[in-house]
Amino acid sequence: MKKLVALAGAGLLLAACSNDPSAAATVNGEEITIEELSETQSYLRDYGIDWESADVLNLLIVAEVTSDVAEAGEYDGLADIQEQTEVLLGRDDNPEYSETIEEVATYIALEQANASLLLTMEELQEVSTSLLEADVDVNPRFGEWDSEIGSLVGTEYEWQVPSTEQTLPGL
Repeated sequence: MKKLVALAGAGLLLAACSNDPSAAATVNGEEITIEELSETQSYLRDYGIDWESADVLNLLIVAEVTSDVAEAGEYDGLADIQEQTEVLLGRDDNPEYSETIEEVATYIALEQANASLLLTMEELQEVSTSLLEADVDVNPRFGEWDSEIGSLVGTEYEWQVPSTEQTLPGL
């Protein structure tokens, strides 16, 4: 009987410590749900971007951090990112976007500003530092967050067989 009680207690403890199965990741306390991941993946496919779930999740994690920095409005260039986000979203007929899609648009606007050399080194450093310092917890089914590089990396298990690309002769 004591063993049964101990096992039940251990089970409850493990359940309490486990991640929410509906969460793909948590970034600085903000949850990215599997539903939001799926919605974003579908949205990107509408624009011809067919990424794997882990790649889209990495985008969402970076977008969450980028959006937080841009919304803080401490830098002129990053404040302009918010305006550019509205322009990006205004190109579509759908005026209602989820917060997740808005964060992706903010990230895209940041990338465009970076490519156009519109951001200062200080602004870019703020985004990079925020990304490296972010508190990120990822559902293991999508990989692991590497805080040293600020990116999601795949997880390989001993029991997994490495995938190999196979092509038909002549293709």
